[in-house]
Amino acid sequence: MDSKSLLPLLRRWWRLLLVGAVVGGAAGYFVASRSAPTYESDVKMIVGPINTDYDTLRAAGELGRSYAELAVSKPVLAFAIKKTGARTTPTAMLKENAVRTTSNDITRIVQVTVQYGDPKTAADLANALASRVQRLAARSPDQFTSTARTLMEQPEIARLSRDDQDRVSAAAGRVLDVSVGGLVTIVDPAEVPDEAVAPRVKLITVMAAFMGLLAMALFLLVRESSAQSIADERSLVELDEPAYLGAIAAPMGRPGVPTPLAVEGGPSASVDAYRAVATKMGLFDRPPRVRTLLVLDTANGGRAGAAAANLAGVLADAGRKVLLLDANATGGGATSALNLEGRPGYGELLAGLRGGDLNGQVAEMKVAHADFEVLPRGVDAGEQMIDADRAQRLLDELTEDVDMVVISGAPIERSPAALVWSRVSDGVVLVVDDGRTSEDRVKDTLRSLRFSGANTLGTVLGRRGGGRARKPPRAAAS
Repeated sequence: MDSKSLLPLLRRWWRLLLVGAVVGGAAGYFVASRSAPTYESDVKMIVGPINTDYDTLRAAGELGRSYAELAVSKPVLAFAIKKTGARTTPTAMLKENAVRTTSNDITRIVQVTVQYGDPKTAADLANALASRVQRLAARSPDQFTSTARTLMEQPEIARLSRDDQDRVSAAAGRVLDVSVGGLVTIVDPAEVPDEAVAPRVKLITVMAAFMGLLAMALFLLVRESSAQSIADERSLVELDEPAYLGAIAAPMGRPGVPTPLAVEGGPSASVDAYRAVATKMGLFDRPPRVRTLLVLDTANGGRAGAAAANLAGVLADAGRKVLLLDANATGGGATSALNLEGRPGYGELLAGLRGGDLNGQVAEMKVAHADFEVLPRGVDAGEQMIDADRAQRLLDELTEDVDMVVISGAPIERSPAALVWSRVSDGVVLVVDDGRTSEDRVKDTLRSLRFSGANTLGTVLGRRGGGRARKPPRAAAS
Protein backbone atom coordinates (compact mmCIF):
# COMPACT_ATOMS: atom_id res chain seq x y z
CA MET A 1 0.00 0.00 0.00
CA ASP A 2 1.69 3.21 -1.20
CA SER A 3 1.53 6.67 0.34
CA LYS A 4 -1.08 7.88 -2.16
CA SER A 5 -3.48 5.11 -1.19
CA LEU A 6 -2.85 5.73 2.50
CA LEU A 7 -3.91 9.38 2.36
CA PRO A 8 -7.61 8.65 1.78
CA LEU A 9 -7.52 6.11 4.59
CA LEU A 10 -5.97 8.62 6.97
CA ARG A 11 -8.48 11.26 5.96
CA ARG A 12 -11.35 8.84 6.41
CA TRP A 13 -10.29 7.20 9.67
CA TRP A 14 -8.26 9.91 11.49
CA ARG A 15 -10.99 10.25 14.10
CA LEU A 16 -10.82 6.55 14.96
CA LEU A 17 -7.02 6.70 15.07
CA LEU A 18 -7.27 9.62 17.47
CA VAL A 19 -9.77 7.71 19.59
CA GLY A 20 -7.40 4.73 19.73
CA ALA A 21 -4.54 6.92 20.92
CA VAL A 22 -6.68 8.71 23.52
CA VAL A 23 -8.20 5.49 24.88
CA GLY A 24 -4.77 3.82 25.04
CA GLY A 25 -3.20 6.80 26.77
CA ALA A 26 -6.07 7.09 29.25
CA ALA A 27 -5.85 3.39 30.08
CA GLY A 28 -2.08 3.61 30.54
CA TYR A 29 -2.41 6.67 32.78
CA PHE A 30 -5.17 5.01 34.83
CA VAL A 31 -3.11 1.88 35.46
CA ALA A 32 0.19 3.70 36.06
CA SER A 33 -1.24 6.35 38.39
CA ARG A 34 -2.84 3.67 40.58
CA SER A 35 0.19 1.38 40.77
CA ALA A 36 2.18 1.28 44.01
CA PRO A 37 5.18 3.67 43.79
CA THR A 38 8.75 2.45 44.14
CA TYR A 39 11.52 4.62 45.60
CA GLU A 40 15.24 4.16 45.13
CA SER A 41 18.15 5.18 47.37
CA ASP A 42 21.84 4.34 47.21
CA VAL A 43 24.90 4.51 49.46
CA LYS A 44 28.55 4.68 48.39
CA MET A 45 31.51 3.12 50.23
CA ILE A 46 35.24 3.23 49.54
CA VAL A 47 37.41 0.21 50.23
CA GLY A 48 40.85 0.83 51.79
CA PRO A 49 42.52 4.15 52.67
CA ILE A 50 42.23 7.11 50.38
CA ASN A 51 46.00 7.43 49.89
CA THR A 52 48.48 4.60 50.46
CA ASP A 53 50.97 2.42 48.61
CA TYR A 54 50.18 0.70 45.30
CA ASP A 55 49.97 -2.83 46.68
CA THR A 56 47.41 -1.77 49.27
CA LEU A 57 45.32 0.05 46.65
CA ARG A 58 45.33 -2.96 44.36
CA ALA A 59 44.30 -5.26 47.17
CA ALA A 60 41.50 -2.87 48.14
CA GLY A 61 40.22 -2.84 44.55
CA GLU A 62 40.08 -6.61 44.47
CA LEU A 63 38.25 -6.70 47.80
CA GLY A 64 35.59 -4.35 46.43
CA ARG A 65 33.95 -7.16 44.46
CA SER A 66 33.84 -9.33 47.57
CA TYR A 67 32.17 -6.59 49.60
CA ALA A 68 29.63 -6.02 46.80
CA GLU A 69 28.65 -9.70 46.99
CA LEU A 70 28.65 -9.55 50.79
CA ALA A 71 26.12 -6.70 50.76
CA VAL A 72 23.54 -8.83 48.93
CA SER A 73 24.11 -11.99 50.94
CA LYS A 74 21.06 -13.24 52.82
CA PRO A 75 22.58 -12.86 56.35
CA VAL A 76 23.45 -9.21 55.68
CA LEU A 77 20.05 -8.57 54.10
CA ALA A 78 18.31 -10.21 57.05
CA PHE A 79 20.26 -7.98 59.45
CA ALA A 80 19.28 -4.81 57.58
CA ILE A 81 15.61 -5.86 57.29
CA LYS A 82 15.42 -6.59 61.02
CA LYS A 83 17.11 -3.31 61.91
CA THR A 84 14.82 -1.16 59.74
CA GLY A 85 11.61 -3.10 60.27
CA ALA A 86 11.00 -3.39 56.52
CA ARG A 87 8.15 -5.67 55.49
CA THR A 88 10.07 -7.93 53.16
CA THR A 89 12.46 -10.89 53.17
CA PRO A 90 15.95 -11.44 51.75
CA THR A 91 14.54 -13.89 49.22
CA ALA A 92 11.89 -11.40 48.07
CA MET A 93 14.43 -8.59 47.72
CA LEU A 94 16.73 -10.76 45.62
CA LYS A 95 13.90 -12.13 43.50
CA GLU A 96 12.44 -8.69 42.80
CA ASN A 97 15.91 -7.24 42.16
CA ALA A 98 15.20 -4.71 44.90
CA VAL A 99 18.87 -4.56 45.94
CA ARG A 100 21.80 -4.11 43.55
CA THR A 101 25.50 -3.53 44.04
CA THR A 102 28.29 -2.29 41.80
CA SER A 103 32.03 -2.14 42.38
CA ASN A 104 34.89 -0.46 40.57
CA ASP A 105 38.43 -1.82 40.75
CA ILE A 106 39.97 1.57 39.93
CA THR A 107 38.02 3.93 42.15
CA ARG A 108 37.43 1.23 44.82
CA ILE A 109 33.88 2.59 45.20
CA VAL A 110 31.17 0.08 46.10
CA GLN A 111 27.59 1.30 45.56
CA VAL A 112 24.56 -0.35 47.15
CA THR A 113 21.17 0.56 45.63
CA VAL A 114 17.88 -0.36 47.31
CA GLN A 115 14.31 -0.06 45.98
CA TYR A 116 11.32 -0.06 48.30
CA GLY A 117 7.76 1.22 48.44
CA ASP A 118 8.53 3.72 51.21
CA PRO A 119 11.21 6.39 50.59
CA LYS A 120 12.55 6.50 54.16
CA THR A 121 12.72 2.73 54.46
CA ALA A 122 14.61 2.54 51.16
CA ALA A 123 17.27 4.92 52.53
CA ASP A 124 17.40 3.14 55.90
CA LEU A 125 17.89 -0.25 54.24
CA ALA A 126 20.76 1.05 52.08
CA ASN A 127 22.50 2.63 55.08
CA ALA A 128 21.98 -0.49 57.22
CA LEU A 129 23.54 -2.70 54.55
CA ALA A 130 26.55 -0.38 54.25
CA SER A 131 26.99 -0.22 58.02
CA ARG A 132 26.86 -3.98 58.28
CA VAL A 133 29.48 -4.44 55.55
CA GLN A 134 31.68 -1.78 57.19
CA ARG A 135 31.50 -3.53 60.56
CA LEU A 136 32.25 -6.93 59.10
CA ALA A 137 35.21 -5.53 57.18
CA ALA A 138 36.60 -3.90 60.33
CA ARG A 139 36.80 -7.16 62.27
CA SER A 140 40.36 -8.34 62.85
CA PRO A 141 41.60 -11.85 63.77
CA ASP A 142 41.67 -12.47 67.54
CA GLN A 143 45.34 -13.49 67.45
CA PHE A 144 46.38 -10.25 65.82
CA THR A 145 44.28 -8.21 68.18
CA SER A 146 45.79 -9.83 71.29
CA THR A 147 49.37 -9.59 70.05
CA ALA A 148 49.01 -6.00 68.93
CA ARG A 149 47.40 -4.97 72.20
CA THR A 150 50.25 -6.63 74.18
CA LEU A 151 52.85 -4.91 72.01
CA MET A 152 51.33 -1.46 72.38
CA GLU A 153 51.10 -1.91 76.19
CA GLN A 154 54.88 -2.37 76.53
CA PRO A 155 56.43 0.44 78.67
CA GLU A 156 58.94 1.34 76.00
CA ILE A 157 56.15 2.01 73.51
CA ALA A 158 53.70 3.54 75.95
CA ARG A 159 56.24 6.31 76.71
CA LEU A 160 56.40 7.31 73.03
CA SER A 161 54.45 10.21 71.59
CA ARG A 162 51.03 9.57 69.94
CA ASP A 163 52.50 9.89 66.43
CA ASP A 164 55.24 7.46 67.21
CA GLN A 165 52.73 4.99 68.63
CA ASP A 166 50.71 5.15 65.40
CA ARG A 167 53.81 4.42 63.35
CA VAL A 168 54.62 1.44 65.59
CA SER A 169 51.06 0.15 65.26
CA ALA A 170 51.24 0.42 61.46
CA ALA A 171 54.59 -1.37 61.42
CA ALA A 172 53.18 -4.12 63.61
CA GLY A 173 50.31 -4.53 61.20
CA ARG A 174 52.67 -4.95 58.27
CA VAL A 175 54.81 -7.43 60.14
CA LEU A 176 51.80 -9.48 61.21
CA ASP A 177 50.42 -9.41 57.57
CA VAL A 178 47.19 -7.56 58.35
CA SER A 179 46.39 -5.04 55.58
CA VAL A 180 44.43 -1.83 56.05
CA GLY A 181 43.30 -2.24 52.45
CA GLY A 182 40.24 -4.17 53.61
CA LEU A 183 38.78 -1.37 55.68
CA VAL A 184 35.49 0.18 54.46
CA THR A 185 34.49 3.83 54.80
CA ILE A 186 31.00 5.21 53.98
CA VAL A 187 31.62 8.26 51.81
CA ASP A 188 28.07 9.05 50.62
CA PRO A 189 25.24 7.90 52.91
CA ALA A 190 21.83 7.17 51.42
CA GLU A 191 19.27 9.96 51.52
CA VAL A 192 15.48 9.85 51.47
CA PRO A 193 14.41 10.20 47.78
CA ASP A 194 11.89 12.88 46.80
CA GLU A 195 10.37 11.16 43.76
CA ALA A 196 9.49 7.60 42.89
CA VAL A 197 11.42 5.82 40.15
CA ALA A 198 8.43 3.68 39.21
CA PRO A 199 5.91 3.68 37.77
CA ARG A 200 6.94 6.32 35.20
CA VAL A 201 3.47 7.68 34.61
CA LYS A 202 4.28 10.05 31.74
CA LEU A 203 6.32 7.50 29.83
CA ILE A 204 3.72 4.78 30.34
CA THR A 205 0.95 7.13 29.20
CA VAL A 206 2.82 8.07 26.03
CA MET A 207 3.70 4.46 25.25
CA ALA A 208 0.12 3.33 25.90
CA ALA A 209 -1.20 6.07 23.61
CA PHE A 210 1.18 4.94 20.88
CA MET A 211 0.14 1.31 21.36
CA GLY A 212 -3.52 2.34 21.19
CA LEU A 213 -2.85 4.22 17.97
CA LEU A 214 -0.93 1.27 16.55
CA ALA A 215 -3.66 -1.21 17.54
CA MET A 216 -6.36 0.92 15.93
CA ALA A 217 -4.24 1.35 12.78
CA LEU A 218 -3.71 -2.41 12.53
CA PHE A 219 -7.42 -3.01 13.03
CA LEU A 220 -8.32 -0.54 10.28
CA LEU A 221 -5.70 -1.95 7.92
CA VAL A 222 -7.05 -5.46 8.43
CA ARG A 223 -10.57 -4.15 7.93
CA GLU A 224 -9.60 -2.32 4.77
CA SER A 225 -7.66 -5.26 3.37
CA SER A 226 -10.64 -7.55 3.85
CA ALA A 227 -13.13 -5.04 2.48
CA GLN A 228 -13.63 -3.76 -1.03
CA SER A 229 -11.41 -1.00 -2.32
CA ILE A 230 -12.81 2.43 -1.53
CA ALA A 231 -13.37 4.83 -4.39
CA ASP A 232 -11.32 8.00 -4.22
CA GLU A 233 -10.18 10.76 -6.52
CA ARG A 234 -7.47 8.59 -8.04
CA SER A 235 -9.82 5.70 -8.86
CA LEU A 236 -12.38 8.03 -10.45
CA VAL A 237 -9.72 9.65 -12.62
CA GLU A 238 -8.52 6.22 -13.77
CA LEU A 239 -11.98 5.17 -15.00
CA ASP A 240 -12.15 4.82 -18.77
CA GLU A 241 -15.49 6.60 -18.74
CA PRO A 242 -17.18 8.82 -17.79
CA ALA A 243 -14.95 11.80 -17.11
CA TYR A 244 -14.04 12.82 -13.59
CA LEU A 245 -15.37 16.36 -13.12
CA GLY A 246 -13.84 17.25 -9.75
CA ALA A 247 -14.44 17.26 -5.99
CA ILE A 248 -17.21 19.25 -4.34
CA ALA A 249 -18.37 19.95 -0.80
CA ALA A 250 -21.66 18.09 -0.32
CA PRO A 251 -22.51 17.89 3.38
CA MET A 252 -25.27 15.59 4.59
CA GLY A 253 -27.72 17.56 6.69
CA ARG A 254 -29.32 16.40 9.91
CA PRO A 255 -33.08 16.00 10.23
CA GLY A 256 -34.72 19.39 10.73
CA VAL A 257 -31.46 21.27 10.17
CA PRO A 258 -31.09 22.84 6.70
CA THR A 259 -27.79 22.45 4.89
CA PRO A 260 -26.47 25.89 3.85
CA LEU A 261 -25.69 26.39 0.17
CA ALA A 262 -22.16 27.24 -0.83
CA VAL A 263 -23.22 30.40 -2.70
CA GLU A 264 -24.92 31.77 0.41
CA GLY A 265 -21.56 32.26 2.06
CA GLY A 266 -20.16 34.43 -0.74
CA PRO A 267 -17.12 33.68 -2.91
CA SER A 268 -15.27 30.60 -1.71
CA ALA A 269 -13.37 27.54 -2.88
CA SER A 270 -16.60 25.50 -2.60
CA VAL A 271 -18.42 27.86 -4.96
CA ASP A 272 -15.52 27.75 -7.41
CA ALA A 273 -15.59 23.93 -7.33
CA TYR A 274 -19.29 23.83 -8.22
CA ARG A 275 -18.83 26.39 -10.97
CA ALA A 276 -15.96 24.36 -12.42
CA VAL A 277 -18.09 21.20 -12.47
CA ALA A 278 -21.01 23.06 -14.09
CA THR A 279 -18.67 24.54 -16.70
CA LYS A 280 -17.27 21.12 -17.61
CA MET A 281 -20.82 19.88 -18.19
CA GLY A 282 -21.64 22.90 -20.37
CA LEU A 283 -24.36 24.18 -18.05
CA PHE A 284 -23.26 27.81 -18.48
CA ASP A 285 -23.42 27.62 -22.29
CA ARG A 286 -26.16 29.53 -24.11
CA PRO A 287 -28.12 27.52 -24.76
CA PRO A 288 -26.87 24.95 -22.23
CA ARG A 289 -25.79 21.55 -23.51
CA VAL A 290 -28.40 19.96 -21.26
CA ARG A 291 -31.61 21.48 -19.90
CA THR A 292 -32.47 18.64 -17.53
CA LEU A 293 -29.69 17.32 -15.30
CA LEU A 294 -30.10 14.30 -13.02
CA VAL A 295 -27.82 14.22 -9.97
CA LEU A 296 -27.55 10.64 -8.70
CA ASP A 297 -26.19 9.16 -5.51
CA THR A 298 -24.45 5.90 -4.65
CA ALA A 299 -26.37 3.45 -2.47
CA ASN A 300 -24.56 4.39 0.72
CA GLY A 301 -24.26 8.05 -0.15
CA GLY A 302 -26.65 10.83 0.82
CA ARG A 303 -24.78 13.74 -0.76
CA ALA A 304 -26.60 14.05 -4.10
CA GLY A 305 -29.34 16.21 -2.57
CA ALA A 306 -26.87 18.80 -1.29
CA ALA A 307 -24.90 18.61 -4.55
CA ALA A 308 -28.07 19.18 -6.64
CA ALA A 309 -29.11 22.13 -4.47
CA ASN A 310 -25.67 23.72 -4.75
CA LEU A 311 -25.57 23.24 -8.53
CA ALA A 312 -28.96 24.92 -8.76
CA GLY A 313 -27.62 27.70 -6.57
CA VAL A 314 -24.55 28.45 -8.71
CA LEU A 315 -26.61 28.30 -11.91
CA ALA A 316 -29.17 30.72 -10.47
CA ASP A 317 -26.36 32.94 -9.25
CA ALA A 318 -25.18 33.13 -12.87
CA GLY A 319 -28.56 34.43 -14.01
CA ARG A 320 -30.17 31.14 -15.05
CA LYS A 321 -33.80 30.46 -14.19
CA VAL A 322 -33.57 27.10 -12.42
CA LEU A 323 -36.02 24.63 -10.91
CA LEU A 324 -34.78 21.99 -8.47
CA LEU A 325 -36.89 18.80 -8.52
CA ASP A 326 -36.47 16.29 -5.71
CA ALA A 327 -37.32 12.91 -7.23
CA ASN A 328 -35.72 10.92 -4.42
CA ALA A 329 -38.69 9.02 -3.04
CA THR A 330 -36.50 6.98 -0.68
CA GLY A 331 -35.85 9.91 1.66
CA GLY A 332 -33.10 12.42 2.18
CA GLY A 333 -32.25 14.26 -1.02
CA ALA A 334 -32.71 17.94 -1.68
CA THR A 335 -35.91 18.13 0.38
CA SER A 336 -34.05 17.16 3.52
CA ALA A 337 -31.07 19.34 2.64
CA LEU A 338 -33.33 22.40 2.29
CA ASN A 339 -35.59 21.49 5.23
CA LEU A 340 -38.75 21.15 3.13
CA GLU A 341 -40.05 17.92 4.63
CA GLY A 342 -43.85 17.59 4.75
CA ARG A 343 -44.58 19.95 1.86
CA PRO A 344 -46.55 18.66 -1.15
CA GLY A 345 -44.71 18.23 -4.42
CA TYR A 346 -43.33 15.44 -6.56
CA GLY A 347 -45.42 12.64 -5.01
CA GLU A 348 -48.66 14.54 -5.48
CA LEU A 349 -47.80 15.36 -9.10
CA LEU A 350 -47.24 11.68 -9.81
CA ALA A 351 -50.69 10.94 -8.44
CA GLY A 352 -52.14 13.56 -10.82
CA LEU A 353 -50.38 11.99 -13.78
CA ARG A 354 -52.22 8.68 -13.33
CA GLY A 355 -55.16 9.95 -15.34
CA GLY A 356 -52.91 11.34 -18.05
CA ASP A 357 -52.99 15.02 -17.09
CA LEU A 358 -51.34 17.08 -14.38
CA ASN A 359 -53.63 18.29 -11.66
CA GLY A 360 -52.87 21.93 -12.39
CA GLN A 361 -51.20 22.59 -9.03
CA VAL A 362 -47.54 22.68 -10.10
CA ALA A 363 -47.19 26.40 -9.46
CA GLU A 364 -48.72 26.09 -5.99
CA MET A 365 -46.31 23.33 -5.02
CA LYS A 366 -43.16 25.21 -5.97
CA VAL A 367 -41.15 26.77 -3.16
CA ALA A 368 -38.93 29.78 -3.72
CA HIS A 369 -35.48 29.33 -2.28
CA ALA A 370 -32.72 31.89 -2.78
CA ASP A 371 -32.69 32.59 -6.56
CA PHE A 372 -34.27 29.34 -7.72
CA GLU A 373 -37.45 27.35 -7.21
CA VAL A 374 -37.81 23.95 -5.56
CA LEU A 375 -40.37 21.22 -6.10
CA PRO A 376 -40.06 19.12 -2.90
CA ARG A 377 -40.29 15.36 -2.73
CA GLY A 378 -43.83 15.58 -1.43
CA VAL A 379 -45.71 13.61 1.16
CA ASP A 380 -46.73 10.52 -0.88
CA ALA A 381 -43.66 10.13 -3.09
CA GLY A 382 -42.75 6.76 -1.65
CA GLU A 383 -46.09 5.24 -2.64
CA GLN A 384 -45.97 6.23 -6.32
CA MET A 385 -44.54 4.42 -9.33
CA ILE A 386 -43.35 6.18 -12.46
CA ASP A 387 -42.60 5.19 -16.04
CA ALA A 388 -40.67 6.97 -18.75
CA ASP A 389 -43.81 8.46 -20.33
CA ARG A 390 -45.05 10.10 -17.14
CA ALA A 391 -41.52 11.28 -16.21
CA GLN A 392 -41.10 12.86 -19.65
CA ARG A 393 -44.49 14.63 -19.48
CA LEU A 394 -43.62 15.98 -16.04
CA LEU A 395 -40.28 17.29 -17.31
CA ASP A 396 -41.96 18.89 -20.33
CA GLU A 397 -44.31 20.71 -17.98
CA LEU A 398 -41.53 21.86 -15.66
CA THR A 399 -39.15 23.09 -18.39
CA GLU A 400 -41.73 25.42 -19.96
CA ASP A 401 -40.98 28.32 -17.61
CA VAL A 402 -37.30 27.73 -16.68
CA ASP A 403 -33.91 27.51 -18.35
CA MET A 404 -32.87 24.35 -16.52
CA VAL A 405 -34.27 21.62 -14.29
CA VAL A 406 -31.88 20.00 -11.82
CA ILE A 407 -33.21 16.66 -10.52
CA SER A 408 -32.10 15.14 -7.22
CA GLY A 409 -32.42 11.39 -7.75
CA ALA A 410 -32.36 8.35 -5.51
CA PRO A 411 -29.58 5.71 -5.64
CA ILE A 412 -30.20 3.21 -8.43
CA GLU A 413 -29.85 0.24 -6.06
CA ARG A 414 -32.66 1.59 -3.86
CA SER A 415 -35.10 2.97 -6.42
CA PRO A 416 -35.90 1.76 -9.96
CA ALA A 417 -37.29 5.25 -10.64
CA ALA A 418 -33.70 6.52 -10.79
CA LEU A 419 -33.13 4.54 -14.00
CA VAL A 420 -36.34 5.99 -15.45
CA TRP A 421 -35.18 9.53 -14.74
CA SER A 422 -31.74 8.73 -16.17
CA ARG A 423 -33.40 7.80 -19.49
CA VAL A 424 -35.53 10.94 -19.83
CA SER A 425 -32.93 13.46 -18.51
CA ASP A 426 -30.55 15.18 -20.91
CA GLY A 427 -27.57 14.31 -18.72
CA VAL A 428 -26.60 12.48 -15.53
CA VAL A 429 -23.85 13.21 -13.03
CA LEU A 430 -22.93 10.65 -10.33
CA VAL A 431 -21.95 11.88 -6.87
CA VAL A 432 -19.54 9.45 -5.16
CA ASP A 433 -19.41 9.71 -1.38
CA ASP A 434 -15.76 10.26 -0.51
CA GLY A 435 -14.38 7.51 1.72
CA ARG A 436 -17.58 5.48 1.94
CA THR A 437 -18.27 4.11 -1.54
CA SER A 438 -16.53 1.03 -2.92
CA GLU A 439 -15.03 1.05 -6.39
CA ASP A 440 -17.19 -1.96 -7.30
CA ARG A 441 -20.37 -0.08 -6.41
CA VAL A 442 -19.34 2.88 -8.55
CA LYS A 443 -18.64 0.58 -11.49
CA ASP A 444 -21.97 -1.25 -11.00
CA THR A 445 -23.87 2.04 -10.96
CA LEU A 446 -22.16 3.29 -14.13
CA ARG A 447 -22.82 -0.07 -15.79
CA SER A 448 -26.53 0.24 -14.97
CA LEU A 449 -26.61 3.77 -16.39
CA ARG A 450 -25.01 2.60 -19.62
CA PHE A 451 -27.50 -0.24 -19.90
CA SER A 452 -30.45 2.16 -19.46
CA GLY A 453 -29.10 4.40 -22.22
CA ALA A 454 -28.35 7.36 -19.92
CA ASN A 455 -26.08 10.20 -21.02
CA THR A 456 -23.63 10.10 -18.11
CA LEU A 457 -21.68 13.35 -18.17
CA GLY A 458 -19.23 12.44 -15.44
CA THR A 459 -18.54 11.71 -11.79
CA VAL A 460 -17.81 14.04 -8.89
CA LEU A 461 -16.40 13.29 -5.45
CA GLY A 462 -18.74 14.47 -2.71
CA ARG A 463 -16.88 15.51 0.41
CA ARG A 464 -18.00 16.69 3.80
CA GLY A 465 -18.54 20.40 4.14
CA GLY A 466 -20.61 22.98 5.92
CA GLY A 467 -21.70 26.56 5.98
CA ARG A 468 -23.66 29.09 7.91
CA ALA A 469 -27.31 28.72 8.84
CA ARG A 470 -29.91 30.55 6.84
CA LYS A 471 -33.50 31.69 7.15
CA PRO A 472 -36.35 29.20 6.58
CA PRO A 473 -37.62 29.02 2.98
CA ARG A 474 -40.70 30.94 1.98
CA ALA A 475 -43.53 29.75 -0.22
CA ALA A 476 -43.64 31.08 -3.76
CA ALA A 477 -46.51 33.19 -4.89
CA SER A 478 -48.91 31.32 -7.09
